[in-house]
Amino acid sequence: MHLNITKVIFVTVMPKMVKVNLDIEENLHKTIRKEAIDRGITMKVYLIELIEKGIGAKEGEAITEGKKGDGSEVGETAEE
Repeated sequence: MHLNITKVIFVTVMPKMVKVNLDIEENLHKTIRKEAIDRGITMKVYLIELIEKGIGAKEGEAITEGKKGDGSEVGETAEE
């Protein structure tokens, strides 16, 4: 009789997190809170989505304007 036992280990790597503290107007806080509740997510998750979307939009604008995210021209190499 031959037994073949395989162990599978899943490892989740969590990125290093940094705590951010913001002072915002009460009306903006209420708007963000209401939108998060309407979406069924936490304010933290909603704020991270907004920030990531904003960064992605900014990078997309740079590319459509002929610039990469690092400010260099599209098609330009480091040697140029």
